[in-house]
Amino acid sequence: MESRPEERTPQEIALNNPIILNEIFKHNSTPLKTARLVCPFWNEIVLSLQNTRLGFKLNEKHDRRKDPFSFLALCFSLDDRLAKRISASCHIAVTDFGLRLTHFCDKFSDIVQIMDLSIADEDCLKYIHQVLTNCCPNLTHLQILCEFQNHKQILMDPITPKLKLKSFILNSKVKTPVLTLTNFAQVVVNASPNLREVTLPWGIHPNFENPKFLDSLTIELDGLRPRDINRFKSFELSRILNQIGDQLVSLCFGEYDAIDWIDGFENWSRKEFQIPRKMSKLQKYRNIVVDIFRCDDVLQDFERMPVLNTLVIGKTNSTKSASVHEFLQTIFDAGKIFGGVKDLKILELHDPTLLEGLKTAFPNLVSLGLETICPEDDREEESGMKLGVVLKACGGWGGLKHLNLQLPTYPEEMMNVIQALLGGLELYKGLKTLEILRYHGRDETHDLTEIELDLFKQLLFAMDGMDEVEIENLYFSKESVTEIINFMKLNKISVSKFQIFQGKTCFDYL
Repeated sequence: MESRPEERTPQEIALNNPIILNEIFKHNSTPLKTARLVCPFWNEIVLSLQNTRLGFKLNEKHDRRKDPFSFLALCFSLDDRLAKRISASCHIAVTDFGLRLTHFCDKFSDIVQIMDLSIADEDCLKYIHQVLTNCCPNLTHLQILCEFQNHKQILMDPITPKLKLKSFILNSKVKTPVLTLTNFAQVVVNASPNLREVTLPWGIHPNFENPKFLDSLTIELDGLRPRDINRFKSFELSRILNQIGDQLVSLCFGEYDAIDWIDGFENWSRKEFQIPRKMSKLQKYRNIVVDIFRCDDVLQDFERMPVLNTLVIGKTNSTKSASVHEFLQTIFDAGKIFGGVKDLKILELHDPTLLEGLKTAFPNLVSLGLETICPEDDREEESGMKLGVVLKACGGWGGLKHLNLQLPTYPEEMMNVIQALLGGLELYKGLKTLEILRYHGRDETHDLTEIELDLFKQLLFAMDGMDEVEIENLYFSKESVTEIINFMKLNKISVSKFQIFQGKTCFDYL
């Protein structure tokens, strides 16, 4: 029974305030489907969100017989606000996918704004093309994941202008040139003069003459194989960058700031590629395939990015190449200083002595990420990225506030792990956030000895000045954890900001 207004607690008042609820529901961690079920008022707030994460799945199992009547009936009763965002996947029944998509987009044509599709048959593109030709004039975001391997050609006519389309993301698990996919990408680009963000599979290079506001280009690498690399034509990529280079704020080779894999075991020859023109607006550059691209003049590339502030450099995990080392060494040898770069991430660095050169080349870093998965370097010797060595090497970096370390291993003994962490005492004084994890090693629960516990307490004091500390792969016994938490509470060390017990916060043990 609902409380009378004068009997409501402050919490109840807050959770009935539409402004507060709006802010809560904007967070990605809030389960909107569950929130809708709380009460009619909450349901109304969820459905009224401007940029909702809640959407309608066209191929949801409305009944086990997949009777189309239930889907059609649902379309008649559906609240229009749930039609803003739709998703669908097609792996077998192409016709069923096509009919559902066509009917829904015809009925809610002016409402659909976001479309997220996953298709495993090339013929699905015909239905998508038909919908884009006849429906959805207010579409703002189009994302399609293609998993088909057919190579037949389906020619497509121009679609009606999509003046509100800002984001176009086209992913393909297969990088062999698919003529239909290339044709489809060009049709969408031609119809979308106001595109701001585009993601394309490796090997697809449409003409970008029409979009005048494009500021983000990402080349997606998922499923890349040596044969795809060997077919790469650098002049086609250079053509694109010559068209839009002066507009780009972000240029990324790879969708994420993470190490990528090349499928298959064949070798490939590195491809000559250089930034073809000055990019006066470029702020973020991600190149996680420096073992694929060969650049004879790295410095000239950087000179063409005068306002760069975010840099991600790395190689794939499929070669023993020293390309990352060579890339950085070229910068150090030239004595260049990139004072504008505030955020730097390096993938597969194995020589920690290079960190000293990084301090000189990038003196104004605020955030540094180092991710090294492989336990061996290009000479097949043990990686030099040891926990204590790296923490000491990162000390004395002026304005560094955020450090993310992903290392191959920790020391085998817990005492050595704690001592390695204590090697970063000077570093911790300036940091706001610290994240550390390892990829390889044994996961064994450890009962801290008295000496280890005393050292760990020293570590907590040293880290208490930071806002957030996350150290993964530490497995302590429940008794040790209890001892640590009691110590923290007794000494007024903030418990909430520490996530140091194998992915758990201290509160998980309270």
